[in-house]
Amino acid sequence: MKYFLSILTTLLIFNYSQAQIKLGVKLSPQLNFTREGSKNIESSQVPASLSYGLMMDYYLGENYGICTEITVHQLRAVFKPNNTSVVENNSLFAVNNLTYKQQYLSIPLFLKMRTNEIGYWRYFAEFGYSVNFSMRSIMDVDATGKSFENVNVNNPDPSDNFMLVNNQTPGSSINYKTNFFRTSLILGAGIQYKIFGNTLLNTGIRYENSNTDITSTNNWNASVRSLMLNVGILF
Repeated sequence: MKYFLSILTTLLIFNYSQAQIKLGVKLSPQLNFTREGSKNIESSQVPASLSYGLMMDYYLGENYGICTEITVHQLRAVFKPNNTSVVENNSLFAVNNLTYKQQYLSIPLFLKMRTNEIGYWRYFAEFGYSVNFSMRSIMDVDATGKSFENVNVNNPDPSDNFMLVNNQTPGSSINYKTNFFRTSLILGAGIQYKIFGNTLLNTGIRYENSNTDITSTNNWNASVRSLMLNVGILF
């Protein structure tokens, strides 16, 4: 990461006079893939979610630039924790699925490389890194005979009076809170189409590979990878 930022800084210094800045908006429907980091959980679904925000492309030349975004990035992670039950009022219910519904403020930084114009089209590839800050963390608990919805994970409501416990360690509760920071690598490709003047339709596919667990518990570890369709307009 340090060397990547050094390269970007060098390009910025030597190409400042050729820079072009373009601003825009984007919308990104996506599929979320939960990656198990421990043997005591199983991924059970591939849920969809939606992200949206602002884009800025800072072109250092005709064919390459530094790009960033400020987006509201929504993720979902669904998995089945093995040997886990929910306890409420001394009653025990086996957990079938946990659904984490995360909302992050995402600020990626990446290098975009694009071709010369071919008619009204340009093709591009992008590579970078994203830092995400948690804005909201909600969880649904689906258990046999009982369910809890929209549980505030890090600041539980008093009405959500339950515990998650490991069946193999009676009496010990599981910390189900989430991490505040999330980081991920970005790989993507797409096309730009000149609509009129300098206005560009920007669309492509992006893969984000998170290297940070979504949860902060030691009982299970899970991260989320996303495959998204980016659609935006640059002005």
